[in-house]
Amino acid sequence: MSPAQKIDKDKNLTDIEKSRRGELSKEFWGQKGAEVNMKNIFELMYLSFFIPSLGNRKLVKDDLEKLKPKIDAIGDQMIEIIKKSNG
Repeated sequence: MSPAQKIDKDKNLTDIEKSRRGELSKEFWGQKGAEVNMKNIFELMYLSFFIPSLGNRKLVKDDLEKLKPKIDAIGDQMIEIIKKSNG
């Protein structure tokens, strides 16, 4: 897929994931500055861009199960760094 192609935002998402994406999006746009939750931003990117970009989700099911906790851990680590930087 070329970068210019439009992604079907609902492709490969379960109904639960679609709902979660909606909740995260509303929360994100309601946040201000330091309130931004990095973990939620990563989850929103995962659900809005990464999963819909997959060709066949079933072929990479095991990979996704390994990747999701890593994405969550990166978000947690970023939150901790922000807290640490603020004293």
